[in-house]
Amino acid sequence: MQPVSAKTRVDFLYPIRQIDPTDSVNRYSKMGSLTNREQFESMTQSDRSCLILNSRQSKRPCGVDAWVTATDAAIRKYSTLQYLFLTSIGMNSWELTLHLVNIHGGRQIITIPPDMNEYGFDSSGDLLREFRLAPERTYLHVLTEPDCSKTVPWSRLRDEFLTEKAQLLVPVSVRPLGRLESLLSSAKHEIDSSFRVQYLKPVDRVRYDWNQIRLNPHLDELGTFLTHWTRSVFGPPASMDHFDFYDSVQRSGDYPFSARHILERILTEQLVRASSRFIRRGYRVVSFTALNPSDAVKLMRWRRRYGYYSFEPYGIAVESSIAANLGCRPVLYRTIEDFKALQESDRPFFQNIGSESADWQPEAEWRCVGDFDLGEIPVESLRVITYRESEIDRLQEKCECEVIPLTIGD
Repeated sequence: MQPVSAKTRVDFLYPIRQIDPTDSVNRYSKMGSLTNREQFESMTQSDRSCLILNSRQSKRPCGVDAWVTATDAAIRKYSTLQYLFLTSIGMNSWELTLHLVNIHGGRQIITIPPDMNEYGFDSSGDLLREFRLAPERTYLHVLTEPDCSKTVPWSRLRDEFLTEKAQLLVPVSVRPLGRLESLLSSAKHEIDSSFRVQYLKPVDRVRYDWNQIRLNPHLDELGTFLTHWTRSVFGPPASMDHFDFYDSVQRSGDYPFSARHILERILTEQLVRASSRFIRRGYRVVSFTALNPSDAVKLMRWRRRYGYYSFEPYGIAVESSIAANLGCRPVLYRTIEDFKALQESDRPFFQNIGSESADWQPEAEWRCVGDFDLGEIPVESLRVITYRESEIDRLQEKCECEVIPLTIGD
């Protein structure tokens, strides 16, 4: 099968969830980006197929992690030997591998589910653009099976399918007694264990022990300020595609999208970028709180349901009067029924009043619609808040305004 041109592939925007599995073989395989089962079997057998295996890793990877450096080394070796890589999406262990194959010039078949929305992509075209995949070296395979039911997760079906089809298995960081280890033990094809490293239990959470710290008494001076607090993100920020996200991860010495790094990006860009996350009707806004930082600490909670903090102890504070002149205003705590009666100009500021178990009013939230430009604010009306005193100098290099530690005595 010959790869299609870059133009054809860019135009391939059909949402995968709308493709009839029985029809995709005939209608879409001719475009060159999708392979049917017969083509997949032929390619993996004739082109020396290779599968890099990593169990679930920390949501905070960086370029010096053993599994990242070993994965990179394995891909460099086998791309040089012209192997065809079998890759996929869904976890950073899969997606970083996909990215590394692409930047090292390797060829790959990316196995994807019939519905890609769950994995953060609207369509195959979205996936190709997000990773800036070279069309002449990239194929997609939609894995649909009769036994792919609600009782069998697609990710499990994918793992079993690819370990069975790959001619060469390269385990890197595999959890002992885990599913991948079990698949390896029964594998019939060649295994290269020379890149294997010790598996470490994933650490997704940075812990803040508010009982063991001393708050900075000078925080009371920020009583007339609004504060935008940052938090770690575990995927590309709104302004970044997957290529840049994983490129930053690979090049980093520590996780580059922690709450502190996000604050540094804000200071470098002089812009707080808006987000529609958890905003009714998807309005893009920037959120602030009118709470004094010493009071906001009480709301910095780990949200187990989502796997991150509500916000973390890194922020940018703005004089409330200045922020109001730039369009910031308090949110409207109302019921869902009240939302329908609001004018269009008020709807971006709507916030569900919540319930007894989840009352949002204590956050004293303010919002502005769209990105918030720090370049329009006088230096004397801005403050940067960092978690520890030891972090002041690094942040001070990136801004002219005062940097204030949230805690003292670190």
